[in-house]
Amino acid sequence: MNIQNVLEEHILSGVKKNLKKTSMVVFIQQIKKLFKIMDMDIVENDNTLNLDYLINNLNKLKSIFVENLYENHTILNYLNILLIISRIPKVKVNIVKKNLENLLLYFDTIKSLCNKRNIENNKKLENNFISDKTFDTVIRLLRKQVDNNLDDSELLQNFILILFYSGKYFKPLKNEYADIEIINDKNNIDSGNYLLQNKKTTLLIYDNKLNYMKSFNITKGSLLYTYLTKLINIRNENENQKYLFVKKNGKKLTRNNLTKVITKIFEKYFDKQLTPNVLCDIYDSKLKSEDEIYKKIESD
Repeated sequence: MNIQNVLEEHILSGVKKNLKKTSMVVFIQQIKKLFKIMDMDIVENDNTLNLDYLINNLNKLKSIFVENLYENHTILNYLNILLIISRIPKVKVNIVKKNLENLLLYFDTIKSLCNKRNIENNKKLENNFISDKTFDTVIRLLRKQVDNNLDDSELLQNFILILFYSGKYFKPLKNEYADIEIINDKNNIDSGNYLLQNKKTTLLIYDNKLNYMKSFNITKGSLLYTYLTKLINIRNENENQKYLFVKKNGKKLTRNNLTKVITKIFEKYFDKQLTPNVLCDIYDSKLKSEDEIYKKIESD
C-alpha cells in the first residue's frame, strides 16, 4: 500500500467515516505542507506513518510559525490537523503525553486569539454590511445608467463587478476574477480562470489550493447574462482584449488592481470602502444568518 493510501486510512481513523472527498484532499495537503515546512519526509513503517513527529516536535513547529509570521488563523488550521493526528490509534501510541498536553494548550491559546480577532472583525463587518435590498437598489439605478451609456465600457464593467460580488448569482470569490480570459473552446482550458462561451456561458475559476476547477453556470436570460454578453461583445471587437476585466489602458487587471477597483466602486455607489475579502465575509454572514433562521423554524 502506498503512502497516499495509508495517509487516507490514518485520517479516516481519526475523524468521522463520512468525510467528504474535498475535506480529505485538504487534510492530506495540510499534512504534507507541515512536513515540508519541517523539512521532513513522511515515512511508512509497518503500515504506520511517522505523523507523531509533528506533535513530538511542536516547539520546532512553533518557532517556524513565529519566524515566518504565520497568521493565527493559519496556525489554528494546522493545529486542527494535529489534533486529528493525535486521535489516530496507530499514531497516538507514539506521541509523548507532555507533547500532547502542550499541543492542547497551544491550540487553546491560538483559538482565543482568533476568537478575539473574530469579534473585532464582526464589529467591522457590522459597520460595512450591505443588505440584499441595498444591493437591489444600487443595481437598479446603475442599470439605468448603463442603458443610457451603452458605449461606456468602464461603467458596464463596474456594473458587472457589482453583480459578481452581490452574491445573487454565485458565491463571490476574493480577487480571482482579475484575470478571467474569454474563450470559446474548452480545449484551451488550463490552470487559469476563464469565461467559456460555447453552448452555455460558464465561469471557470481554478482553485490552486485544492487543485481543481470551480464551475459557475451563467443562466441565459438573467440580468448578469444579458450585460455580461454586452461586455464580451465589446471585448471581442478588440482583438487585443481577450480578458473580461481590464484597466483603462486595455491591459488585464492584476489582483491588486482588482482590489483597488472594487474599493473605488463600492465607495462611489455604496459609500463604503470595501475590499473583495470583506464582500466575501458579508456573503458568508448572510448565509450564516439564513441557516440560523432555518434551524429556528425547524425547531419550532
